[in-house]
Amino acid sequence: MDFLSLVIDGRKVQVPKGVTVLEAAKSLDINIPALCISPGFAISGFCRSCVVEVGEGGDLSPACVLPVQENLHIKTNSPKVIASRRLTAELTVARHSMECAICYRNGKCDLQRLADTYGIKESRFFTREQPLEIDDDSPAIVHNPNRCILCGLCVQACCDIQTVSVIDFAYRGFERVVEPAFGQSLNEVECVACGQCIQACPVESFYEKSDIDWVLEVLRNPGQVTVAYLSPPVAISLGEEFGLGVERPLTGEIVKALKMAGFQKVFDAALGADLVILEEAYELLTRLNSGKKLPLMTSCSPEWVKFIEHFYPELLPHLCPTKSPQQIMGTLVKTHLAKALGIDPKEIFTVSITPCTAEKFERTRPELASSGHPDVDACLTIKEAARLIRMTSGGSFPHLGAEEFDEPFETASGAGTLFGAAGGVMEGVLRTFYELKTGKRLKSVGFDNLRGEVGTSPAGGLREAEVPVGNEVLKVAIVHGLGNARRVLDSLRSGDKKYHFVEVKGCPNGCSQGGGQPLPTTPELVRTRERALYAEDEKKKVRKAHENPRVKELYEKLLKKPGSPIAKKLLHTEFTPRKHYL
Repeated sequence: MDFLSLVIDGRKVQVPKGVTVLEAAKSLDINIPALCISPGFAISGFCRSCVVEVGEGGDLSPACVLPVQENLHIKTNSPKVIASRRLTAELTVARHSMECAICYRNGKCDLQRLADTYGIKESRFFTREQPLEIDDDSPAIVHNPNRCILCGLCVQACCDIQTVSVIDFAYRGFERVVEPAFGQSLNEVECVACGQCIQACPVESFYEKSDIDWVLEVLRNPGQVTVAYLSPPVAISLGEEFGLGVERPLTGEIVKALKMAGFQKVFDAALGADLVILEEAYELLTRLNSGKKLPLMTSCSPEWVKFIEHFYPELLPHLCPTKSPQQIMGTLVKTHLAKALGIDPKEIFTVSITPCTAEKFERTRPELASSGHPDVDACLTIKEAARLIRMTSGGSFPHLGAEEFDEPFETASGAGTLFGAAGGVMEGVLRTFYELKTGKRLKSVGFDNLRGEVGTSPAGGLREAEVPVGNEVLKVAIVHGLGNARRVLDSLRSGDKKYHFVEVKGCPNGCSQGGGQPLPTTPELVRTRERALYAEDEKKKVRKAHENPRVKELYEKLLKKPGSPIAKKLLHTEFTPRKHYL
């Protein structure tokens, strides 16, 4: 590696060639503030918080886009730099509604930290005479433009990474805002509710639409049977909201806390994933035998489903018709369990706890109502679930003790647990498909060639593999992030690529970076979450979905077999071609 000499704050140092001044300063433990930078995003230099003084002339330049040069002289905290950063902070605060007390980012906000560092208590500059209208029409995401600081990270997430492109900058000067085209609501455009704008925004201008008030109201109603179910990533990540790591899942502690909150039943949503696996494995076998509608593509990621409905409706026949695990759990609770308990489905209130904001949209789809009532009534993200637990546990979480999931949906396989990992659906389905296809027992359940390091680049977001199954070789692909999904769909449409089976997760890095995950999220934290899911799979005694005793019981007593008429009625769904607005 080549090095250059750099003089920074009077210190002559050696730094790698090709880095920016901001990166060089960070490597030297010199703190330079920045509001518009996030790992995996292009550097824009929009915020101007990172200016430094360059050379003898003392020109100011943003350190994030300034490449190091031989013998470059940099001052990071000169009076001129401090005055500029202070003015920038004051101007940014002027356009930002300082609602710190009610903001999720309070205490972990870069703007709050910048204002505190430079002593900004109030702004000398005028703010808008009238606040901008808050867009809360979407069932999943709220946009409060009054908080926006125009860093552009949400635009990058939506347009460049996810390629959905429903928000962008509009107008000029102080009137400049981020919004959908022509000032429409997120609910009126092709927003897929992936929540990556939430993950990117440093000041909570975008945030999930909360169901907490509704859930609390129902929990106070003695006439309702309240049921919650947890997806595995919830148990992995929820501890982050309480200052804990992800060394071990807090499954039992969360179940206990939800019971204290008033839920009568708490189930394992990974059992729904086990059922998805059996239905998908059978569907894959059927299509391979017929040679039709290949490749089969997974349908358990609701933002991915909405994406293909908007942008590639001609490829909808390739989607597996199986519902998502969330919806399958809701269906089973309001049909099978309601009948077993002698309860009217309308008296059951189901709450899905999930890392996914798109599931808030999914629960509103009219076709997902097998009992005549919505399969899922409310969705809480991990952040919302943490707020609910804080309110109802007296601040004692996670020291409340632990409880097991309730019967009859208390047991899931390792394969179902893996659903939250990028590649986990593929691996889970192949564990069952191999034995279904060959009639032989799969000795080793790990498919190492399906696993890889997570990342948002095209290389990291697409993994291809060939998997021997008996006398055949399956060509498979694992895709995470909608920008990567678009590239795969374009290659399928053109005929450049041919696969038998494709897993798609709408969020970059899968559910470990879902729109409802705790913030802030870092690449290392995402990897840690994903590794924890694989570790949970390895701990399970049952690691194949078809060997889960509860799954066997459901097929014996209710569903008969995968793909049966009753299985299709309860576990399958339909998809809808949607309008492409622009």
